[in-house]
Amino acid sequence: MSLSSASSTSISSLPSTSFSSHRLPLEGEKPKSLLEGSLCEACQDRLAITFQKCTRGYLARKPFLRSHTYEQFHTECEKTEEAMGSGLVPRAKGGKVPVYLPREMPDVVLKFLRRDGAVERFDQMRTVRAILDSQKSSHLIVPKAALCQNFLVEERLPINIDWYHNIALYLSNASAFDEPVKELVRLFSKGFIDDLVHPQRYPLAHIEGVGDFVRSDNFPFYIVEKNGKKEVRIGLIDLEQYSEEPRPHGFAIIARIFPLHLNIIEQEAYVLGMEVDRALLKNTAEKGKKYLRGAYIYHHQWLKQRGFSNHVSLQSFRIHPKRTKDLIPILKNALLVLNQGINDVYPRKYTYESTDRNFLKGNREEVAEELAVAIAPMLIHNIKEEIREARKDQINENSLKNYITDAEMVGLRSPVLERHNLCKGVRTVILDMKAAGKMKLVLGATEIMEKLLEVVLQELVRGGEIFSFDPAFYSAGNDYCWIRY
Repeated sequence: MSLSSASSTSISSLPSTSFSSHRLPLEGEKPKSLLEGSLCEACQDRLAITFQKCTRGYLARKPFLRSHTYEQFHTECEKTEEAMGSGLVPRAKGGKVPVYLPREMPDVVLKFLRRDGAVERFDQMRTVRAILDSQKSSHLIVPKAALCQNFLVEERLPINIDWYHNIALYLSNASAFDEPVKELVRLFSKGFIDDLVHPQRYPLAHIEGVGDFVRSDNFPFYIVEKNGKKEVRIGLIDLEQYSEEPRPHGFAIIARIFPLHLNIIEQEAYVLGMEVDRALLKNTAEKGKKYLRGAYIYHHQWLKQRGFSNHVSLQSFRIHPKRTKDLIPILKNALLVLNQGINDVYPRKYTYESTDRNFLKGNREEVAEELAVAIAPMLIHNIKEEIREARKDQINENSLKNYITDAEMVGLRSPVLERHNLCKGVRTVILDMKAAGKMKLVLGATEIMEKLLEVVLQELVRGGEIFSFDPAFYSAGNDYCWIRY
């Protein structure tokens, strides 16, 4: 696509010039010279050519950043490329492409794509922007951009890519999404943006009955004030996988992300004369509703029902000391079951081994109780400590002060932790018991520890201390688990 065809902007939207007081000729009317009688024919031709160049130049420059000079971009890109991997230049979280946030240019982001990748991405952005302009879309925003060496320099939109923030924004402003959804349907009638939802190894992608999660890092929402009214904008900040051909399941993707807008999606597709698979759209929208409930609504309701405050200082995780004593007989029983070789951790971690039998020696009841007495307080301490550390990191990372929004509270109380940190010290207890002749080492020691951790956390779920626990064995070697409290 040529630069001159990159936009369908009307003449009325051009910058004001000395020609603005002259009307365009009516249909069938002979065009008059702008300065008839005062210029020779050759001068009039040169003036017309100049006007055309200005028009084409304006249309071509629309996608480009103009807040900085190229020299500024060049200097900052050089500094960033030299410092890559050093941590000297802040880097945005998420995504496969490194995105840097230069301190000297806080209104832009630098995407390191190498030269060919940057040029290709810029062309994709220009293509999508041209479609949006032709459809008179104003709620879907392709950032302005510039090419600079191995980087694509983009304007930084006022976005928050946090999943919980974007879910809450949609739920609390559903009617404000009507126009953005209609515009998205129109865009998807001409092309397709992939990787807006993804089945990654992340807990939000494993909510029962869902199987994927919305990529807010590729498709964030934000609010702007226009004429005293709040309007929703959607940032199209990752067009790496844009296709100029519409896909049969494109409208279903929109229904997955915006399940409360199923009727609007169907109506807009009908207006466009596009065929839709209504059953597919309905099923996908139901999956989207499960995602909203499982990822946010139920946890938010649980927090409100228990009277949790939005005050940061009250977000700590507490367990009554008596609960540790309550857990001892539960852990004792779990150890006796594990001693029989019954452990479902292995199959859920996609292995075919089994826990060794008879790892408890001597009086099994007494040894199991001794182990439980030692392990119960250790696991409770680890859980509290890891949650405290995660909370501290999140508060520092987001510069949260005294009070937080509901979405920030849900996110703050949904840490993804490493399971081995939650089991710290347990292996030492096992080695001490072995040295005392009360246990033998087993091949499945790690899986035994993880099963005991799961037993404790599920008991805390039953007791109402935490909302849910997902051991996240699907994360394979990543060793993650998900606690919501």
